[in-house]
Amino acid sequence: RFIKISETPTISIGKISTNGSSTLVFVTKKGEIYTIKDNSAELFTDTKILNLTSAAILTDSIILQQENLGNFKYFLFKATDNSIGSLNVDGDVVGLLTSPDQKRIILIKNNEEGSSLFLSDKNLKDQIKIFSSPLTTWKFDWVSSNKITISSTPSSGVKGYSYILDVNTSKLSNIPIDQPALTIKFNESTDKAIFNSSQNGDISTFLLTNKKVVDLSLKTLVEKCIWPKNEFYIICAVPNKINLGTNYPDSWYQGINSFSDNFWQINPETGESYVLIEDLDDEVDQVVDVISPMKVDDKIYFTNKLDSNLWVFNL
Repeated sequence: RFIKISETPTISIGKISTNGSSTLVFVTKKGEIYTIKDNSAELFTDTKILNLTSAAILTDSIILQQENLGNFKYFLFKATDNSIGSLNVDGDVVGLLTSPDQKRIILIKNNEEGSSLFLSDKNLKDQIKIFSSPLTTWKFDWVSSNKITISSTPSSGVKGYSYILDVNTSKLSNIPIDQPALTIKFNESTDKAIFNSSQNGDISTFLLTNKKVVDLSLKTLVEKCIWPKNEFYIICAVPNKINLGTNYPDSWYQGINSFSDNFWQINPETGESYVLIEDLDDEVDQVVDVISPMKVDDKIYFTNKLDSNLWVFNL
């Protein structure tokens, strides 16, 4: 049920239109672009652009981000003709967000004045500022066609803040959850969410549903969870063990501590859960610390945080 697709560190995965059909592809840190078919990878093109840190996969193109000593360069790969060209991007840009429909881009800019978000087309032109803050430590997640979440970087025991930003109107709405080390992930309609907090060396995980908070018995981080589109459940990778007294989530972000995960399915209305796979480490004969899960049809693709290799879980 579990197959390792790539032995090379992967930075992004998504669907792209090639030859009139939609194809699932992933991009490696070394600049290679692979297609995925029947649980295996086939080289689509090698851009020869090394040291990639992220890739924004659009409907028919991919924007590649290269980092060198803290400086970023951007390149555009067009799937229509396999061409690659450089993009003239403001030096303040430190990251990109792709809309769920893969047609729009948000540029994340940091400078001495703080952090800003600019809405743009896929050619990074006609940029419109939609958010600014004197802080530069925000985390962003584009959850629906016109809404993104903006959250303070979580740190153990430190009160966290989260907001929903309407990218069309720039309206910012506070999410009234008062939790330390708050991290949150909404469903597409933004009426339900899974979130977690951490303090005193422990992790707590909750559901926000029908304007009520449900305390889950499972302990995980929302970076390990996914709301499958148009489906009534959440799938999360859940650590087999949480070492109490550890400075979560900081130590996990920093790579000081890791987890050994299994997969669970959660009912977002009741909080009821059941295990999808037990003893994952034994099944694949290695420790798997899941991050960035993505559901496509009856498969879940995810990256192992320990080596950034791409895996597929056939449900």
